[in-house]
Amino acid sequence: ALAMARFAGLLALAALPATTSLAPRAGPSFRRRAVPRASATARTLKDEYDLAVLGAGVTGVTAATKAAQLGMRVIVVDDPGGGAKIQVGGPSGLFSKALRDVSKRLDVRTLRSMGMQDHAIWAQARSLTTEIALVETQTTVRRLQRNGVMRIQGKARFAGRRESDGAVLLACRMRDGSDLEVVAQRALVATGSR
Repeated sequence: ALAMARFAGLLALAALPATTSLAPRAGPSFRRRAVPRASATARTLKDEYDLAVLGAGVTGVTAATKAAQLGMRVIVVDDPGGGAKIQVGGPSGLFSKALRDVSKRLDVRTLRSMGMQDHAIWAQARSLTTEIALVETQTTVRRLQRNGVMRIQGKARFAGRRESDGAVLLACRMRDGSDLEVVAQRALVATGSR
């Protein structure tokens, strides 16, 4: 799985135009430009990015990390869905794998012999499964932070291109309902197969 994620991240970087310099940059060398807003209430991030990655699964996190290590300014936009988002950087089967691991640890017969009801056993299994997934998520978020990757939680859509240089404009709806515009020279869609 790790080899596949590395391959996918490298494949994403290989899709960059041949004229793209991946050499590390010395400090922020970008120019600030006026950016047309997606709506009157949207706010625009003051920083512009070389790469915006949509999706924080294995492929998105790997590509974002690699691009940042190569000196690019990177932002990851992740759709948190409903409730707490705890599956950042994990494979799509993370919960089923965690549940399988928990099933190996819980001895249901023993718990039933101690008088525990099935609903209480299942609640314990769900709690342990969530805990395993949360640890993986925290590790991934720290990895993004260590590599200088900005991460925001929200739903993104392509809002167009800036006329002056062709930069990608992304309209993002944040968890709190506010709108945010992200400007990047390139965007990588890594949202999985949905």
